[in-house]
Amino acid sequence: LNSMKRHQAQTRARERAAAVAIQGAYERARELTDHLEDSVELLRTATAPAVENYEAMRAHLERLRKENEDIAQQLWAWAQVLGAVCIIYVIYYATTTRYTIGIVQGTPLFFSKFVPER
Repeated sequence: LNSMKRHQAQTRARERAAAVAIQGAYERARELTDHLEDSVELLRTATAPAVENYEAMRAHLERLRKENEDIAQQLWAWAQVLGAVCIIYVIYYATTTRYTIGIVQGTPLFFSKFVPER
């Protein structure tokens, strides 16, 4: 009977010790969770300006890309116009100058100046 009471007392003591250990572990886990939440909030606060900066820079680069595309299209259109004007001028020059005879005879345009007229 005495041995049985002693065994029950030891069991209750172990249970109390386990409960205290579990409670301590729970409190420690709660502290760590709070600390982690604080760290996450700090990190979020610290990186927020960088994220905003990144988004603004990305939007700015997208605008620049669009502007560059527009400028490239305009330059290509002007190049086509200039090319057409040059072709028209060459045709006009070839058909209206006194050097036409040289071209007709197969002499290149530049050298046709030196072809004596007959």
